Amino acid sequence: MNGQAQIIVCTNQSCKRKGGSKTLQYFKDMCPSEVEIVEQNCLDECPMGPNCGIGEEPISVINGVKSKEDVAAVIKKIGFEP
Repeated sequence: MNGQAQIIVCTNQSCKRKGGSKTLQYFKDMCPSEVEIVEQNCLDECPMGPNCGIGEEPISVINGVKSKEDVAAVIKKIGFEP
């Protein structure tokens, strides 16, 4: 992670079908450069996707991140402004 904050975005098929590709793009567009966006195949909460994870191990999974507003809330949750 190299001292940066990190957001993990699920890119598994289940989350993609629920809008995960758009969620990933929102994070890429909205996150400041200090936040690393990491794609991960699964966060094990598929029925509630699209999902992302924040924090150190154990990762805190946030479910249903679909809109720009949802993404902004996650970014603020880790202490940054979108």
